[in-house]
Amino acid sequence: MKSSATLKKVIEKGYSTIDRRAILNVLNQREVHNDILNDFKEYLIAIENQTNSHTKFENIISDWKAGEEFFIKLQELISEWSDWRYVANKTGGFLGFWYHWNEIEECSIYIQIENSFDYGIKLILKVSDWEPSTDLLYEILGEMKPYAQKNGLSIIKPDKYRAGETSTLAIVENAFTVDNDGNLELEKFVETLKALEKTIDEYCEEINTAGNKG
Repeated sequence: MKSSATLKKVIEKGYSTIDRRAILNVLNQREVHNDILNDFKEYLIAIENQTNSHTKFENIISDWKAGEEFFIKLQELISEWSDWRYVANKTGGFLGFWYHWNEIEECSIYIQIENSFDYGIKLILKVSDWEPSTDLLYEILGEMKPYAQKNGLSIIKPDKYRAGETSTLAIVENAFTVDNDGNLELEKFVETLKALEKTIDEYCEEINTAGNKG
């Protein structure tokens, strides 16, 4: 399963794509007496069932296919460019989703979702294109908090700041809410994303305007 950004690149190179549902629709049109083909169909059905379980929050953070489908659904709901893929790291890696860049003089700021499965899922603010500095992370977090609060969000620092090529600036508290049936409240989450977009944009506009006046 690939992100829409990756599929777009494939199409731009002159190739066509076909999704799993389309293949299953063809295979289900008539009964086939072929063990290999039927095994393949059952395999696709199993993956499809895993993928369609993405509405359950527990599945999103425990099943890779459901986690991927959650990100695909987000790409359908977010109008601007976004991408997602697996990111390797020392703790076992995570499925990452990122979008909505803005910048101040010192760095770029963007939104990232980290689904580490056994280690949980987080909505975070990241910085890049900068001279790594933990002091700058503390400074920006302190400046951004009032903007987040105004937009109904609470942002906190990670357990420890690590200054690298890209670094986590803040974690959004209580970003993922679940209904009585264990379903992720997707509409609320999208509203949280919009509030976070607004927080970044208002902060960057204020800092850049003040810098220009200076």
